[in-house]
Amino acid sequence: MLAEPLQHNLLQICVLCTLQIFGLYIVAFLLHSIHNFFFHFENLNLHYLLFIHFWMISYFFMIVKPITNEDRIRLYHNLVNSRRTLVDTDMLKKPQDTGGGFLRNTLRRLSKHRLEKLRQEHGSLTDHGETYKGFPYAYWAFSRSMIPQSLHKIPEVEEQVALQVFQIILTYAGLGQNGDTVRSMEEEHVNLIQSVMERCMRKDVLLTELYLQLIKQTTDHPDPNSRVNLRHWALLSLAVSVILPPNKAVRKYLLTHLKRCASDYVTEEGKYARFAEKCMSKTQGTRRRQWPPSREEIMCTINRRPIYARFHFMDGQYHAVEFHPSATAKDVMEIVKKKIGLRETALGYAIYEVLGNSERSLVPEEKVADVMSKWERYRMANVAGVNCPATANGNSTSVVVGKTCRRQHHFFLFKKHLFLDDYMDLSDPVEKELLYHQVLHGLRSDRFPISEKEAVSVRVSQYNTLVGVAVVVVVVVLVDTSSVLFHSVFPVAITAHTSTKSCDPLLTPPRCSPPNDKRECMRQIASWTAQGLSPVMLTALQAQLEMGDCGDVLEDYRSIASHCLPPRFVPNIPHEGVALHHQSLRGMTSAEAKKAFLNLIQSWPLHKATIFDVMQSFTSNWPRVLWLAVDQDGLHLLEHRSRNALCSYEYDSILSYSPALNCLMIITGSEKKQSKVILTTSQAFQIANLIREYTEVLQSPKQIRHNRDVNPKKKIISQSRPVSILHKPVPIIDGTPS
Repeated sequence: MLAEPLQHNLLQICVLCTLQIFGLYIVAFLLHSIHNFFFHFENLNLHYLLFIHFWMISYFFMIVKPITNEDRIRLYHNLVNSRRTLVDTDMLKKPQDTGGGFLRNTLRRLSKHRLEKLRQEHGSLTDHGETYKGFPYAYWAFSRSMIPQSLHKIPEVEEQVALQVFQIILTYAGLGQNGDTVRSMEEEHVNLIQSVMERCMRKDVLLTELYLQLIKQTTDHPDPNSRVNLRHWALLSLAVSVILPPNKAVRKYLLTHLKRCASDYVTEEGKYARFAEKCMSKTQGTRRRQWPPSREEIMCTINRRPIYARFHFMDGQYHAVEFHPSATAKDVMEIVKKKIGLRETALGYAIYEVLGNSERSLVPEEKVADVMSKWERYRMANVAGVNCPATANGNSTSVVVGKTCRRQHHFFLFKKHLFLDDYMDLSDPVEKELLYHQVLHGLRSDRFPISEKEAVSVRVSQYNTLVGVAVVVVVVVLVDTSSVLFHSVFPVAITAHTSTKSCDPLLTPPRCSPPNDKRECMRQIASWTAQGLSPVMLTALQAQLEMGDCGDVLEDYRSIASHCLPPRFVPNIPHEGVALHHQSLRGMTSAEAKKAFLNLIQSWPLHKATIFDVMQSFTSNWPRVLWLAVDQDGLHLLEHRSRNALCSYEYDSILSYSPALNCLMIITGSEKKQSKVILTTSQAFQIANLIREYTEVLQSPKQIRHNRDVNPKKKIISQSRPVSILHKPVPIIDGTPS
């Protein structure tokens, strides 16, 4: 005798086959009608007719293949076997026996084995032959009323919480205390879902109980298309997209339940089951969530839609990207790369969460939806006037004013994270544009050592005084300790009339006296260049890139300077000096100007480093406020806003590092002598993660072999040292606040 649910599935097969036969007749009729209609038009392009026929034939083949009766029976038996496996694990709580009828009193004298065999074969009149070891069909199926006890064995302390969870599920579905239909506001529904998920995510026993209750409420509802049933399915779909049951037997039971219900292609229940099965496959094997789903995530998931978020870029633009609730930062990053046309092999990028002046790179395994849930909690804390939660860099970025937190806006930022030589390809126009705007942002944020008193070498290569005009070619060479990294020739025209006592303000730098004495004029030009060449050169290149060739009218370059210089430089930018260099760039295209701009940035040996503001107190010989630069070579301590490097620690010399809430400890040295560096910073976890990611990449055989070939002496020195972080397993940064 077939069970009633299986009889219901057979009815669905008959309905589906009837609809498909009816659909075939409709397709044939439409093909015949369209062919007769277009046959009367002689000038109709044959391609349009073939396209229409192809579309109709494709629709014919896209008709859902019917599931056979054997498939449904197999899925049904898999579900029953999963239930019996749960019963055999002895984790379920036996339902209370509410009555003792004639059958029970009669069979009491029978042996336990024989009684169990009789129950398996016949069951009762209401359980459709599914009773197994005292667990009837009603234990597994939908219930309109409150359950008397939890479905599996849990501590007494959690028993009442489990019953409250089931009551919340009934309320969300629209059922009251006595099974009556109750309608509430959508806002209340979201609050109910968040309260249920938050309670159950804290303890595994409650999470297991939640799934057993949701599977029960979505099993064999009398009306599969009813609002109550679809509400239960929406809640189950949300749960599997957030976190899966920790118990393997329950997880197997969930999968068989979803597969059986997903075979229904007639009702809305089948659509939700297929959506939930897809969510489960994507959630499986991912990192566990820390926060309950946000309101936006709830509304998207219960409507079977992917969630979306805006991802900003350094040029001020953004893209709205859709992704699954269980998508990790690595998954979303690949979607963003495809969206902007960045090649798939581009490495070193990351997604940052930004709040005010604080930013944090997401770990590749971190779930983006979890970060959005944390943001919502932050906003709710602001509205409620309580302390804001700490961000992932170890401290709260909010500013408390009175009893409330200052409201700040969160957003996602996509940019370069690891600046390794193998990870950069300026021949790719998309990556070049991303790096260019990231450099501009670093300049505006005062993360490059721009100084008006920067040391440069100025050499007069030509001085010609034909018809009172002196042409000076100023060769600017920014020199590194080992090699010349940037070489650019800027012809500077200086109009000088021996009869006049002043220079042309458009062509002559400020403070330039009449060039009656050639040496005095050259000395003044060199002095002016040494004081303000770098900001002027950057502004001139940016002006050539944005405005093109310099005109005859003196421009106000402050708006251009604000795009590439820190705010402290903008008010005092010398317009005449910028115009002088801008004129020397005449004829340079935008692409050439951008390339020259990047070449000028690359003149700083640490232009690929990530800069952090830190403070030190372990020596009085250094300033208290310093820069910490982290790049592919190691760690570098510099004077604040200066090129002057105080010391550098290569990764081979770093023995260990340990981040704390507001400080970072780094141990360096050799076996005989070790030194401890303690830096005070609010970005200790961010710095530690960056060091970990760099060392993880450098541990690859290719990088290690390259470093040994380039520096063979360092290999001999490192043999007398303790094992450095480059030759240890990559540590796990524990205790990172989220």
